[in-house]
Amino acid sequence: MKKLHDGTIITDKINEMWGTDMTQTVTLGEGRAYVFVAVEHANSEIVGIHAARSANRFEALEPVRQGVRRCFAPSRPRGAWIEAAS
Repeated sequence: MKKLHDGTIITDKINEMWGTDMTQTVTLGEGRAYVFVAVEHANSEIVGIHAARSANRFEALEPVRQGVRRCFAPSRPRGAWIEAAS
């Protein structure tokens, strides 16, 4: 079977593809902490980062939300995209 790619994902255009990842660590005072990131594949820029005590889907999507807000609606007030979409 032919391999589709070599394991490297790089794009030429910014905001074409993001990747997400999570790591965990243990702190002495707070216990386990989960750190989520969203990274731009074109230039390896971090577009969102979030730390939380739990690793659920809502926490995992927070860096993506930050990236969308930062890259696509930086000058709009909070909630303005909802009005524009309706």
